[in-house]
Amino acid sequence: MTESGCRPLVDVLSEVKDFRKSQGRRHPLGAVLALACAATLCGYKSYGAMADWGKNYGKELAQALGFPGGKTPSVGTLHTIFRHLDKKDLEAKLSAWAQCVLKHSQPTKAAVVALDGKTLRGSQCQGACDASSVGGQSWPGTDTIARSGFRQDQ
Repeated sequence: MTESGCRPLVDVLSEVKDFRKSQGRRHPLGAVLALACAATLCGYKSYGAMADWGKNYGKELAQALGFPGGKTPSVGTLHTIFRHLDKKDLEAKLSAWAQCVLKHSQPTKAAVVALDGKTLRGSQCQGACDASSVGGQSWPGTDTIARSGFRQDQ
């Protein structure tokens, strides 16, 4: 458990049922899932891109993700694992983890506005006089607003 009361995602991923037999299993399933999560968060979405991402960032990162020898899986291994993975088990574990994170990480009551400067550049020329004319979304139960760059009347 961390300070927030939630277990680290890597620990949760290591509990997903592994369909593979122990003979010939080179990579721990939790490490493969952690690699896929990290690579996806960095924008690498295909199996080939994930495999390249794992190789490109070296042995130290691979070991931190849970690969004992520091060697990450190939494209074929990723394909086989994701093809046969118990998706319902993974979804259940990820959902429980995400709910814990959301429960323990409520935003503060401070009025925080997140604006994308590129979206607002030139907005005054387009008729947006102030930030209130830009559509936004607030966090439940708070005054926090995330602005998307769309006018409310659009």
